Parts: sequence; C-alpha cells; structure tokens
Amino acid sequence: IYGAGAAMVLIWMAALGVLDAERASPDANIQSFGEAIWWAFVTITTVGYGDQFPVTTLGRLVGVFVMFAGVGIIGSSAR
Repeated sequence: IYGAGAAMVLIWMAALGVLDAERASPDANIQSFGEAIWWAFVTITTVGYGDQFPVTTLGRLVGVFVMFAGVGIIGSSAR
C-alpha cells in the first residue's frame, strides 16, 4: 500500500514538474497535464515508450529523478 501510494504521489508531482518545465519551450512535446501524467507513468515504470519526452534541462532532471525514484520504490516494495 505504501509503495503504491508513494508511486502515485511521485507520478503526480513529476507530471506537474515536467509540465511546468516544458510548457514554455517551443520544441516541447509535453504540452498538457494528460501528456505529463502519461510520461510520468511510463517513466516511473521504466518502460519509456519514447512518445513523450522532456526537451529542457529542468525537464530532463525531473526525468532522471523519476527514474531513480521509480527503481527505488519498486525495489523496496518487492520483498
């Protein structure tokens, strides 16, 4: 339960963070909250389809954090 809750909070926060970072960039392909949620879900699960990705430095830093946190959450929940 705690792992799923932590993942949901992380997904929500990451989506808001990457959307804020990407919204001002003309080259960004994450332009709506729905796209940001989709990106956060596929990033935290390490699937990474490649259809949505951050193009700004801050957006990419959010992505790196989500990747590491996702591996940590999944690793700590799989006992």
